[in-house]
Order: sequence, then C-alpha cells, then structure tokens
Amino acid sequence: MSVGIREPVAAEENAFLNKLKVGRFNVETLIAKADGEVLGSDEYSLDPDTLRKVLKRALERFRPGSASASEARGNLKRGYDALRPPDVGFVACVVSKSLAPPCAKDKNDLAEERTLGVDRLWVRKDEAEALAQGHFPQSLTQRIGQWHLYDGRHWPYEGRKLESLEIKVSNGRVTGSYEIAAPNSAYKGEILGFVEAKGGQVTRFDLLARGPYGPAGSQVPLAVGFSMADPKDDPIVRFPPYPLLLNVGIERYLR
Repeated sequence: MSVGIREPVAAEENAFLNKLKVGRFNVETLIAKADGEVLGSDEYSLDPDTLRKVLKRALERFRPGSASASEARGNLKRGYDALRPPDVGFVACVVSKSLAPPCAKDKNDLAEERTLGVDRLWVRKDEAEALAQGHFPQSLTQRIGQWHLYDGRHWPYEGRKLESLEIKVSNGRVTGSYEIAAPNSAYKGEILGFVEAKGGQVTRFDLLARGPYGPAGSQVPLAVGFSMADPKDDPIVRFPPYPLLLNVGIERYLR
C-alpha cells in the first residue's frame, strides 16, 4: 500500500485534513494490519522485487491482533463517513492510463509506466439531480477539468491553466472537449460518455477523456475514465479524492 501524507493547511481552511491529523509530506511503501499496526515500510517503489521484500518482512512480523476484521472495518467505515460531506450525491471511480508502449529502462520507472492512476470524483447532490434531468452542471465540468484530467500518478501542482473546457449532454450522450496548458502536464482532447437516470436518480455515469498529454515534444496518448461507483464498494465510495489529501480544501474542491 503506497501512502502519501502532506503537511495540513490551517484547520479553518480544511477541516477534512485537520481531522486526518496528518504530518509533514512523506511518501513510502507501507504494510499495515487492519488495526493500524505498521508491519513494514520502505522507500516508495513500484518495482515488484522491492514490494516482495517489504511483504516478506511484514509477514515475518505478523501476529494476530486483538481487533477483529469486522471491528476494524467498522471503525474505518465510521471514520470515512465522518469525513465525507453530506452534500455528496455519488462517487465516480477515476482511472487513468497512458496508451503509449512502456519504454523505460529503469525497473521502477517501467513499473510506473505500466501502473494505472486511480482516484475518486465526488459529485454533489444538486449536480446529480441536474444530471438526472439531462443537464451537465458547470460546477462538475470545472471540477473534472481542474482536479481530474491528469495521469493520476504525478500530481500537477502548479502552472495548470484551463484554456478551454466544455462538457454537455444530449439525450443521455455526453460530449466535450478540453485544452489544459501546463509545463509538464499539458492535455488536450475530447470527452465522450453516457448518463442515464431512473426515477430522478442517476443510474449510469460513464465518461472517457482521451488526447495527448505531457510536456511539449514528448507527449503521449492518455485516457482518463470516469464510472459511477457501486455504493456497496466501501473502499472506493468512502476514500476521499486524491486532491483532498494534497491540501485542497473541501469547499474549494466542491464549489
């Protein structure tokens, strides 16, 4: 499990990160039990050999804990429920993938090229209602463009500018286009997808963005997919979007 922690902003700016009680920025490979006991860690790596070593050390240290799996799951569920704002209507899984053949020579870089970027998109209740009525709200369009159109692995911290962004829906079919200017994460392409609703509730939300991504002169084709999560899938539905773990306040993210 790879864990990234960043120094929190002021509590009044981001109550979410304040509740997490996170410390200074640190990224590492971490193996822990369901009750939170850390069994092994190492520097961040996607190299299979490194991960196997960490897993082996963790297994050697493993001893059954006092907390049952159901107790640990219940505690985690209550914690996530407390952190998620009540105005979130549904969650969409976000998966990004470079469509270029892996070509890195370093093992860790090669593993990273083959890795999927994974995130979550929060959709407000009023936005979900608009989608069910056949409208694609501007606030949701902006959130997708501002926080979720990137490779899902290298967060584009500064210098990104939305040159153009449009997403619309007609008879359940979603179309759109975007152009994002940035030194290392420029991205330009089109969006296609489908939205379906029944009884005033969104039952399908599937989008696919695709186009060239990266710095000028070395761009690669990148696809970013969005798909409505199953409400029963706790890890996906309850874990917060990645931007919120990187000092982006809830109000700023959901506006």
